Amino acid sequence: MRSSRSFEGEHSLRILAIFSMLMAFASISTDLYLPALPPVVAALRAGHGAVELTISGYLIVSSLGQCR
Repeated sequence: MRSSRSFEGEHSLRILAIFSMLMAFASISTDLYLPALPPVVAALRAGHGAVELTISGYLIVSSLGQCR
């Protein structure tokens, strides 16, 4: 039978791994999206400013999500 300390340690490591993966997604998403901006502008026939607002919106919402 496992002790409660062992279970708490495993639980903490699992949560740490999940949060680490979620934080990695934030960096990966911007790294993948920035080089795709010119094709997105061409595909949507939108202005550069309008497409750049999507990055601003993502960063704002991402930062608000981390405030809690």
